[in-house]
Amino acid sequence: MTCRRVFECELMGPISEQPTPVVYGKIVHAHGLLSNCLQQSTITLVQLFDPALDGSSLFNDSEERLEQSLLLCGDLLSLIRFVRRVQQRPTPDALNGLVEQIVLFRDGSMQYLMYRDWKGYEKLARMRS
Repeated sequence: MTCRRVFECELMGPISEQPTPVVYGKIVHAHGLLSNCLQQSTITLVQLFDPALDGSSLFNDSEERLEQSLLLCGDLLSLIRFVRRVQQRPTPDALNGLVEQIVLFRDGSMQYLMYRDWKGYEKLARMRS
């Protein structure tokens, strides 16, 4: 199911018409899905031979995922605070700064956001441009 999702859904469509960070994000997301699929398949296969085996002993990336989640949460919090400051004093410089912050988020920690939530971001970005 995961492989079909990657090859028939995630990476299909007019990729060339989308911004580079969005394409990059789709590729990173597809890589993550395929990596998870490989890990789960490997764990299942190994557990056929040793049912007591704990999968985390083979693949321990929970700390990395925690760090990514904390970075995403911190960046989202900073972005929300920046938006609130701009709402209180919407000067041209503040609005330009907001655009810069949004681009930094898009090109940075947005990759750790669940891919299904990217569509909401893309809709908002199109409405503002």
